[in-house]
Amino acid sequence: MKTAPMFSVIIPIFNAENSLVRCVDSILNQSIKDFEVLLINDGSTDNSAALCDNFMKNYQQIRVFHKENGGVSSARNLGISNASGKWIVFVDSDDYVESTYLENFINHSFHLDDGAIVIQGVIFDSLDNRRVHKFVKSVYSRNDVVKCIINNNLLTFGAPYCKLYNSRIVKEKELKFPENYCYGEDTIFFLNYIKYIKHIILLPSCNYHYIEGASDSLSRKSHPFNQLKLYFIDNLTSVRNLELVFKCHHKLMSAHGKNISGLLKKMLVDLHRVSDSSIRINEAYREIRKVICKFSCYRYSSWAVILLLCPTFISEFILKQKLR
Repeated sequence: MKTAPMFSVIIPIFNAENSLVRCVDSILNQSIKDFEVLLINDGSTDNSAALCDNFMKNYQQIRVFHKENGGVSSARNLGISNASGKWIVFVDSDDYVESTYLENFINHSFHLDDGAIVIQGVIFDSLDNRRVHKFVKSVYSRNDVVKCIINNNLLTFGAPYCKLYNSRIVKEKELKFPENYCYGEDTIFFLNYIKYIKHIILLPSCNYHYIEGASDSLSRKSHPFNQLKLYFIDNLTSVRNLELVFKCHHKLMSAHGKNISGLLKKMLVDLHRVSDSSIRINEAYREIRKVICKFSCYRYSSWAVILLLCPTFISEFILKQKLR
């Protein structure tokens, strides 16, 4: 019987022919070799499918799955269901990693067990700039998870990369990336996973290169209001659930205030970009106010207070002034 690998590296792919070779080569060049690579071709219309098949032909560690286009979440979920490794690592096809990326997850001075999540730093690369997001080497027990989340701003670091997920927890708890919206779905996966961990290990290593300014970057796109509203509700629900699990009433939601304001502004900006109907805009404002009241967001966000108390036209005026 074939022994399961230490790592399953899941790479969702959509029209990534210009970056895929660099990405996969960087995984194959790892200092440790106990891993499998799952290439999930999400209905690409360029040469990505052929590149995937060529990789699988030449490397036994690589498995390829072709599917109809369904979005990055469905691709990652397919990868999860087929992963055989003890640990799951996600890498985006636009990005690449340095040779010690996988090794750093397991070769450190802290005890690593099934109940841990390990998080490394990230290098944000663009054409004219490089920024490094580092953590101080530390370990937080379950009793200090809330402290870790707040002190290290992990509520804003929900991206799947730079994190080591335990496959057993993911599969036993049936954790999936939401597929009914395409903004922030990775954060929901991360927040839901946190409920089941025993401790968080933070590492100072930065070996993941996140390529900023990619043409398909979701952060630069406008999104339908209904999708953003679904994410907003799931986000608030996940944070509230963490407060219940870790018995820290209001602490995480309070720390989440700036994120709540950012999400509200994102919803409104995108709403005005894609809608030219005043009736639809008024309906959307009413829906936002219902969510604000349900989760008591007015306690944590000045933007929530503005949207709750001010007439729509005043809220719109304030929004335009803030965005100038």
